[in-house]
Amino acid sequence: MKRELTIAAIASALAALLGVVAVTVHPAAPIVLILGVSVAAIMLANPYMMLLSFMLVLFTRPAEFFPQLSVLQLGKLASLGALGFFFLGKIIRQDLSWAKSRINIPMILLTVFVFLSSRLGSDPAASMATFTDVFVKILILYVLIVNLVDTPKKATGFMLAIMGACSFLGIYGLQAQIMGTATIEGSRAALVGYLGDPNDMAMTLLMAAPCSLQGVATTKGKTRVFFIILAVILVGGILSTQSRGGLLGVAGGSFFVMRDRIRSNLVIAGLIGCILLGGVAAAGISDRASGGSNHGEAGIDESAQGRLDAWAAGGRMVMAKPLLGVGFSRFGDNYERYVINPVIWGKHETHNAYIKCASETGLLGFGAFMSLLLMSLWGAWRVRGVLGPNDPSLQAAIARGLFCNMVAVGISAFFLSACWSWFIYILVAQAVVHERLYVTAANAKDRGTP
Repeated sequence: MKRELTIAAIASALAALLGVVAVTVHPAAPIVLILGVSVAAIMLANPYMMLLSFMLVLFTRPAEFFPQLSVLQLGKLASLGALGFFFLGKIIRQDLSWAKSRINIPMILLTVFVFLSSRLGSDPAASMATFTDVFVKILILYVLIVNLVDTPKKATGFMLAIMGACSFLGIYGLQAQIMGTATIEGSRAALVGYLGDPNDMAMTLLMAAPCSLQGVATTKGKTRVFFIILAVILVGGILSTQSRGGLLGVAGGSFFVMRDRIRSNLVIAGLIGCILLGGVAAAGISDRASGGSNHGEAGIDESAQGRLDAWAAGGRMVMAKPLLGVGFSRFGDNYERYVINPVIWGKHETHNAYIKCASETGLLGFGAFMSLLLMSLWGAWRVRGVLGPNDPSLQAAIARGLFCNMVAVGISAFFLSACWSWFIYILVAQAVVHERLYVTAANAKDRGTP
């Protein structure tokens, strides 16, 4: 009887509160309040779903298509919401455990060296502003992924969400080529805003394209048909950008897909050559306004020469500031000081993620960055060994395809200033998750550990 009275008292108090809200705010306010509480309860129980929402916003960039949405700051809302619900859920459950990984160490070191470079660089105020706006978001994303993606089913769903978002980008690029609206530099397709550079869009598509090829090679039936359609969209989208780095990334990722089925390196090399030649022809790279073969009368086009100038300038920055570099995200500010006879095409960017990292954060930051990449790459490679090439399941195709994605993006990053791009750290975090779920779990099973 006492319990029923308590429930009745709580219900009466809530009804009175909603009545006051309806009178003082708006008649529809109680409905909004109830819906908001319900959504909050759902997200509190499953912040993983909010993480997926954040990923979709990050890849599809709705505010850049519809500027009216920019006021909502959907990316920040989803990321901070997921982080807030994640910590709140832990507090309520009194669970303060943390996802452990050896890759956490280089991630912490990179954060320390980026922070020190920001404080001691050529423009501390600007570097700290970028640190807060960019690198802190990278840390949030890393923490959310390695802690919330905690089952094989979630890991598979997470990658499928990325592949779905990338397919949107691929369809957009293909449509632009077909409709004749791919006019960047004359004939290249890209999105808007952050992905307005065709090379950036190509690298983003490489986060899913090699994995789709892995699915084509290993799955069967309807699942294989799904991957075939996805591969056509994603690879076609990369070709629509006419990105040479993107094409090399496809070739690099394809090598490891082929290596499971073809033992002859000579045959694989021949197939890779055919992919590159066919890709150049299909994409029309030779007709590009900024780097086609008919623009290189002196033996090298402006696009390539601009990169060489920027790489040389980056090397001089490392020699001048070897420990912590010229300052986090300050390569452009120092470009004029260190470049010699730049071509007109030069855009004061490194066009190389590795040189950018070394020039801006010095050898300390570069060492931490490379350790992060190599250790996560090794973890993804170990997953391929645990699952094996003969597992036809969707889960295995996704998990084994991550290594191919990482190789492809790593190759593409050699031609892009992408060391502080969120997308690289998404792959790193996925590698942490996959190694824990498949390699660590398999080792524990072999030892008989529960």
